[in-house]
Amino acid sequence: LFPYTTLFRSQTGLLPAYAKLIYGEDGFFANTKFVYTVRNLAEQGIFDKEVFDATGLPKTAWSEDGVMSNNKLNCTKAGIRYADVVTLTSPFSAEASRTKEGGHGLQAIFEARKKKKTLFGVLCGIDYDTWDPSKDKHITKKYNALASSDKIDNKRAHCSQFGFPFAAEV
Repeated sequence: LFPYTTLFRSQTGLLPAYAKLIYGEDGFFANTKFVYTVRNLAEQGIFDKEVFDATGLPKTAWSEDGVMSNNKLNCTKAGIRYADVVTLTSPFSAEASRTKEGGHGLQAIFEARKKKKTLFGVLCGIDYDTWDPSKDKHITKKYNALASSDKIDNKRAHCSQFGFPFAAEV
């Protein structure tokens, strides 16, 4: 049903574990791929074993190869372990995650992801050389921060191109 699902931060880290370990045979999740994005390794969602016991995950997940790290439930580790692809918020962060200093105790799992070619650093923000409206060949009227009133002409052209009603105030 869903070809892929993107997950962000430790709060969502258990979702691929549930999908793979509990609902994997269910038609709803059978072909779903998970992309897990790590933004801040200082916030890993770490809990005592009692919380793991309440999750309903199989006991086999309580291991260093599963969701456990230092005898605690680690939601970020679960996301990294069970997602199909892992991204970090920059190429530098992806490299740093594989070091002792930057990995915050998870460097081994990041290194394993790198070897499997399922770890990527995706630069947050935009490339101003590529997405510069003062040079863009694909818009009706070029503009910049000093002449942004020309943006309205682009909106009018896009609405016309796609058959949408034009409303300046929207």
